[in-house]
Amino acid sequence: MNKIGSIVIEYKPNEYPDTSIIGEYTNIFEKGVIVRLFGKFYKDLTEKELKKAESHKNNKGNIFYAGFKPYASGEKMGTELYKKYGMRDYKHMEALGKGKMSFHWHKSESASVPSK
Repeated sequence: MNKIGSIVIEYKPNEYPDTSIIGEYTNIFEKGVIVRLFGKFYKDLTEKELKKAESHKNNKGNIFYAGFKPYASGEKMGTELYKKYGMRDYKHMEALGKGKMSFHWHKSESASVPSK
């Protein structure tokens, strides 16, 4: 029978993660896009919010992209699951941009030694 002699675990931040699995930023307001100024889906904006969002999009302000189009786990756009997963993706992408979340990779190795 062998015993575990050692375990090595590496944990490093991924400096250049592929975020396409979450979604993409955009300046095109259309169905399925979350307007970053309000954190709401484009189709759910009031007329007043829509005007402000359009104005903000043209001025850019402090936001480079005005909208976010989530992947939403591949759910059909317009469904409740799309909204649920889309909002989750939006929150994750915003957290990544603010440094409150990051992608990491893990590597573990173990070495066994014969027992006596």
